[in-house]
Amino acid sequence: MPPQCQSGKAWFLPAPGVAALKAVLTEALPDGDVVIEQDRTLRGGNFSYIHKVKDGKSMYFLANSSDAEVDTWVALRGKLTPEFWNPHDGKIGPATVENIIGKEGPVTRVQVKLAPVRSLFLVAGDTESMRLPKE
Repeated sequence: MPPQCQSGKAWFLPAPGVAALKAVLTEALPDGDVVIEQDRTLRGGNFSYIHKVKDGKSMYFLANSSDAEVDTWVALRGKLTPEFWNPHDGKIGPATVENIIGKEGPVTRVQVKLAPVRSLFLVAGDTESMRLPKE
């Protein structure tokens, strides 16, 4: 028998759509794991990401599959010191960051500039500060 639910919240969307889902996710997780601060749909492609944690490091793969340059800020939950790892030339360098306090705790904003059809890794060693606070 599954464990009993002690608390929680549920949302019902009578007319599901992009705006409704975004509103629910913003309410449920005000400081999302990764928040891209511009529309990710671009001419001829998208700006997308994958986030994985391995060996205590948080690794974000950011990809611009579009025909347009991406120049935006990406918010990451936690107070992080990420580095850019360029898979095209192997170079590693610092990222331009801004640490702020979000609705649930620290957030790191990272400026990301990607040429068309390019990608990069953002690697941060401090995954402890990314955890959601206990209720």
